Amino acid sequence: MKGVDPWIKGARPGFTLIELLLVIAIIGIMSALVISAIGNAAQDSRNVIARQQQVVIQEALNAWISSSSSGTNGLRAARTAYAGAGTHTAKLTLIQNYLGADTYGHFMDFSSGDTLRSDAMTKIGATLEFSGWTTSNYPSVELIQ
Repeated sequence: MKGVDPWIKGARPGFTLIELLLVIAIIGIMSALVISAIGNAAQDSRNVIARQQQVVIQEALNAWISSSSSGTNGLRAARTAYAGAGTHTAKLTLIQNYLGADTYGHFMDFSSGDTLRSDAMTKIGATLEFSGWTTSNYPSVELIQ
């Protein structure tokens, strides 16, 4: 049997084409799952960042209201000043002293017209809006998606 080709005899020194295709398909499926998971994690982190930024703006608004309505000014004066800032960007400017300079600058860099956005909000297609303020409600900052 010395002159017999090992392929003919049934000895298999490597993989068949079917085995290779099966391994490549399995690796492809696993890669797609990993890439999908990474993409979802990035989107989830942008959503979390946008919510955190909403909270920061709400806290700045609360601090501005507290400061503006203290002493002889009263709540009516704060409500009048808030209503006088007719646009969302004007309201953001109203509370800028209660935000970090970087935070205020970041919002102004990504906002246009009366649309308030940050980088994360731009990527998820969301905006911030200030609610109205009447005698029967308190102003809030809403994340609109």
